[in-house]
Amino acid sequence: MDTIRRSYWRTGIVVAIVFLVGALSGGLATRAFQQRRMRELVMGDPAIMRTRLMLYALDQRLSLTPPQRAEAERVLRAQEDSYRQALELSRPYIRGLRRDMARQLGPSLEPNQRVNLEELVREGERFR
Repeated sequence: MDTIRRSYWRTGIVVAIVFLVGALSGGLATRAFQQRRMRELVMGDPAIMRTRLMLYALDQRLSLTPPQRAEAERVLRAQEDSYRQALELSRPYIRGLRRDMARQLGPSLEPNQRVNLEELVREGERFR
């Protein structure tokens, strides 16, 4: 190969490597950002998460203007305590539903699966 062809090949290889490294680093950065956002969403305060999700749904369905979005956020934040109280009142009912589900599902499970299911139900009662 002559010197010019080698130069073209080297340039092409360098460009390809730079492109691949950029794509890889961009993909990894995007994944890290998404994981951080999901962790914030899932591990954050349930009332804030509920408000954000409801606001997002309203915005998507109604195409809210910025003033409307601000008003919707104000209303939703004002209702956070009411939602929390309603959820507290419904907890015994939800616990009963979980126990009923475990009771009905239990006979079809292996003994070790039943133990794990009981643990899941206890965990759900502890955190909810």
